[in-house]
Amino acid sequence: MFIDAETSLCSTPQAITATKVFERAYDTGGEEMDTGEQLGVGIVIAGPAAVMGTYTLEVIQSASDALSDPTVVAFHTIPAADLKEGSLHVVGVPATSVTARYLGLRITLGGTSPSLNIKVAWIAPLSFFTRWKVHTTCVTVY
Repeated sequence: MFIDAETSLCSTPQAITATKVFERAYDTGGEEMDTGEQLGVGIVIAGPAAVMGTYTLEVIQSASDALSDPTVVAFHTIPAADLKEGSLHVVGVPATSVTARYLGLRITLGGTSPSLNIKVAWIAPLSFFTRWKVHTTCVTVY
């Protein structure tokens, strides 16, 4: 699977030290999302979480491509111990919850002075994430 500009929510690996809304938004085109395959938002961790606690991935929606004034569509809370290098974490997007044109990703970090390194974040049909594999040679296949 290719992650291109249309599906990427994070254009380059990022070190996150505070709650962050990723810079890219997925444009649904204003189409209804309640037919077809369910979408998911996934992230791959580039390095382990620096602080224990919980980290929350939130799929957000907004009428603006700048993701201003967002509302939460779905979320997943992850213990820091599960945020290992190369691990994939996915949040399913309930189609009936999407009422705005743009979807994005916000990560809320937990603990005191937290940090997290994200390799990639993207949106795709939920079934694509079951085939995702990360190899130690930095080659990704599905």
